[in-house]
Amino acid sequence: SAARALERAVSRASSRSSTRNKARALNRDLDSLPYPAYDLIPDLSVYNPPPCNYKQIPVGSIVTSRGCPNACTFCDQSVFGRAFRQRSAVNIADEIEHLWESHGIREVAFLDDTLTLKPQLLYELFGELDRRGLRFPWTCMSRVNTVDYDLLEFMRDHGLWHVSFGIESGNEEILRRIKKRISLDRARQVVGWCHDLGIRTKGFFIIGHPGETIDSIDESIEIALEMPLDDVVVTLNTPIPGSEQYREVDRYGKLDETDWSQFNCWQPVFVPVGLDQETLLAKQREFYRRFYLRPRVTWRYAKSFMSPSGMRRFWALCHSLPYVLRSSA
Repeated sequence: SAARALERAVSRASSRSSTRNKARALNRDLDSLPYPAYDLIPDLSVYNPPPCNYKQIPVGSIVTSRGCPNACTFCDQSVFGRAFRQRSAVNIADEIEHLWESHGIREVAFLDDTLTLKPQLLYELFGELDRRGLRFPWTCMSRVNTVDYDLLEFMRDHGLWHVSFGIESGNEEILRRIKKRISLDRARQVVGWCHDLGIRTKGFFIIGHPGETIDSIDESIEIALEMPLDDVVVTLNTPIPGSEQYREVDRYGKLDETDWSQFNCWQPVFVPVGLDQETLLAKQREFYRRFYLRPRVTWRYAKSFMSPSGMRRFWALCHSLPYVLRSSA
């Protein structure tokens, strides 16, 4: 009835209300912050990275910056904001050297959302590490509009072997709607450069965007198959409180807020108009299946199992196979 519909609307509005304390001034001197309490982790080697996301273990995770100047509608920037701040090259090198000497790390995973926002920092950092005699394989996340061929070549020559790019969709209209500020042509070009340079690439994709259709999901699958990507991660669009999408969610579909534990980007809590939960899950499985069950990809994974840590990689990968192989029917 109309009365019950009104009651539900009022309940939802109430659940979205919150109390917010006055924001504190941003800390712009990140070098003043202490390192994580590594002394509480006596053996970093007990942590198992994703099966093909590392060459050598232990892997040390480093964050060099805070804040993101981009405006993707699916992202919540309520913690670190949009003002980009970065640690100095010497400070980052000090942390890496500490992990190298005290915890035996032999690889670094840079976990910044976009490590390449200020390329000059990378030139300074790896110059500093060269002076200290530290060379190691490393991985990072980037954006296709913040790198060029020369920067990628420099990064490759200083240990980069795997980089992840947020591509998000194979549909240009959806990219504009989510304010990704990249083009598919640029994504093709940058992934192609990485392939030519021998740098492995991972593409992050999201399905279930506002305005998403089966056809646009299929476009995302096709572009992932077309590019020389080595890996993909395909998540389900989840309008997070604090994001632009969350504020506008009722315009584009239905959001189920009954169980906040489901807001993990793997459960279809948001369903765009014209789709349903079963379709989103089926297309996600199809995406993974069509990408990974190709001879080129399966052979590369098979070769990785022949390394000294191959059995460890094999068992980690086995955990995901039942989901990938599940029928989409």
